[in-house]
Amino acid sequence: MGYGPHPDGVCALITERGIPTISGNYDYAIARDLDDCRCASITPHDRELGKQSVAWTLENTGRAAKDFMRELPFDLRLPLGYLRCIWCTGAAQGQRVPLPGQTGAPL
Repeated sequence: MGYGPHPDGVCALITERGIPTISGNYDYAIARDLDDCRCASITPHDRELGKQSVAWTLENTGRAAKDFMRELPFDLRLPLGYLRCIWCTGAAQGQRVPLPGQTGAPL
């Protein structure tokens, strides 16, 4: 959801087209009116941009879109050819667990 100018339109389009969608850390925060998306920003500049982005998105996202995001699953289990895949954001251990390498954590 983050970093785009039309959060309500994006949610409506996803719903209209029946696009399989999962919740990310940004969606989680916006849907719950949290001012911290727990983004893995390294630099102070990136953290400030993230704060501004979350504040703007909170102000410009309607209740229907927030309700939609609140109901999104944290993962989807869909086939990909003969494979069964788990689609998720971040780490499979948890939706709000940053991946190594994004935070400077050892791999």
